[in-house]
Amino acid sequence: MCSGPLGGWFLSRWGTRATLNLGAVLAAVGYLGSALSPSLAYIFFFHGVVNGVGTSFTFSGWVVGLARFWERRHALAMGVAMAGSGCGVLLLGPQIQVIVVHFGWRGAMILCAGLYLQLCVLATLYSIPRAPPPCRVLLHCSGEKSESQEEAKRAAETRTRVSTDDEVKAHHVNTKQVLWSPGFCLLAASCFLTVMAITTVFAVLRDWAELEGLGAAFSLALAGSGGGDLLGRVLAGLLVGRGCSPLLLLSVVQLLLAVTIGFAAAASIPTQLIAAMVGFGVACGLHSVISALMPSHFTSGVGVGHVLGCLLFVTGVGALVGPPVTGAIVDLYHSYGSAMVLCIAAPALASLLNLAAYFCHRRRHTQERAGVTKQSVA
Repeated sequence: MCSGPLGGWFLSRWGTRATLNLGAVLAAVGYLGSALSPSLAYIFFFHGVVNGVGTSFTFSGWVVGLARFWERRHALAMGVAMAGSGCGVLLLGPQIQVIVVHFGWRGAMILCAGLYLQLCVLATLYSIPRAPPPCRVLLHCSGEKSESQEEAKRAAETRTRVSTDDEVKAHHVNTKQVLWSPGFCLLAASCFLTVMAITTVFAVLRDWAELEGLGAAFSLALAGSGGGDLLGRVLAGLLVGRGCSPLLLLSVVQLLLAVTIGFAAAASIPTQLIAAMVGFGVACGLHSVISALMPSHFTSGVGVGHVLGCLLFVTGVGALVGPPVTGAIVDLYHSYGSAMVLCIAAPALASLLNLAAYFCHRRRHTQERAGVTKQSVA
């Protein structure tokens, strides 16, 4: 995730197909390097850095690729596509465990590298939909082109170059304005807090469940969160596709995360923990899809790769910061209660920040429409 800006730049420079291919190759190299690593330090490098960069490239590539194919039902397409990753986890998870038993973890890593290389085949088949070519009118005329026609052609080429340069400058200005706008800054802060809380929950859940005597229900609770995640991803596409504001919906989802984490922390019997984790999974799935749709919502299709990369960078920092900070809090207070309070407070605060982002973005959109109206009247 921290390599998101690099992926966004590469995506804008070389396109979706090249980004997907490079990401798949890097991820496969990361798995192969991990399988052949002689020590833990090499595994950290290959699996943490090389594979992480490749995964970030592939994620950015297919998110932007979907935006280019789907206009009317983009949110639903995003939800279904992201649900596919959850289905892969559910279907391949037990199989990978069997492979680890028979061939070891190195063999499982090699298999994952081969699976990632299959993405190169799919990426090669990717093509951007193009508009039909303009109709050509055959003019039957004799003789060579006149000088006036040649001058008109050169003038048209000059205007094309000038307009292209203006579009590039406008693209950079628009992207910079989006990244430094109050609405996007508040959104980034809210996503930072939310991802920090999500990664922290997964980091401390097992130890906390064992401490509370609910360790036997941990596997079922984790499976329930996976099923809820699938449901949440599809549900997000349906809700956004029905016209719900993504920013308001994300604020509600973050509040739902805080509530479900609170219920999980207060669970005293296995069924309560499993039910809370199912709700937590639904909220995580909703958050994954809606946050991936945010760059398109803020940019209206201009500079999506750059904005998505910056948002991924912020969320990646949140994923890195959350577990170590929580571990330090647990060591300081010798209790998981303070860690769970942090996990509840972070998405609750994120919900408030995202609500403020909604009003800032709405105000900016209203001002832009008013400016366009004045220009059209003038």
